[in-house]
Amino acid sequence: MTAADPSSELLATWTEAWTTEHAGWDFSDVATGMSEGPTPWDFDAECVRALRAAGSVLDMGTGGGEQLLRLLDAVGPAADGRRVVATEGWPPNVPVARAALEPRGVEVVEHDADRCVPLPLADGSVDLVTNRHEAYDPADLARLLAPGGVLLTQQVGSRDAEQAREWFGTPAPRTWTLERAAADLEQAGIVVEDSADAVGVYRFDSVRVLLRYFSHVPWDLPVGFRPEDHVDVLGDLHARAGRGEPIEMTHHRWWLRAVRR
Repeated sequence: MTAADPSSELLATWTEAWTTEHAGWDFSDVATGMSEGPTPWDFDAECVRALRAAGSVLDMGTGGGEQLLRLLDAVGPAADGRRVVATEGWPPNVPVARAALEPRGVEVVEHDADRCVPLPLADGSVDLVTNRHEAYDPADLARLLAPGGVLLTQQVGSRDAEQAREWFGTPAPRTWTLERAAADLEQAGIVVEDSADAVGVYRFDSVRVLLRYFSHVPWDLPVGFRPEDHVDVLGDLHARAGRGEPIEMTHHRWWLRAVRR
């Protein structure tokens, strides 16, 4: 077997990693073969502090509700009795989120943020928006946030996984930087009070783990991606891992805290 000519067994392993279905934002299936890293801020801690002071909360892009549940558990009984609404745009995740969150009194609304459709919430009705890696419309956030309301968001910057564009021909994403986001929010009347940007490294110990990771975030690969169409690149990456060299990609995150004036 050459680097560009993987065995049928190996290709079958890669295909299984890529095609096995999952729901929610549970990345435990890649936890032992992947590292990413770390940001100099603690977004969970920022969210917990803000949740303690908020009477009404919107969690955007909740996935299967896993992270929101961790935040509510960290707040403890103080989280009970406040209105919490969560949105999710990927249909397979919606029933997962409802099963997890509705017993905790959280309303789950199916909403695709990429379509820029206004959220089904009243003007000025939200004290806190938490948003982890979800699209948002600054004007709509300005509409639904109460005066003094807080937006906390952590975003995937446009340099993230940039090597995948070289390896597989993934189209370049739109430019998505902290500076651009801050300017857009401030134009909408939401003023950034704290923020940071960080560039680091993802490391994967095998092609199987790399493809399993991409199965969670398929938008990082070309539409219609199939491992068998990229055996040269995957074979080269497999050979690299076989020499004890980790497969690496750029990890790009930024976060901000902003207040509705």
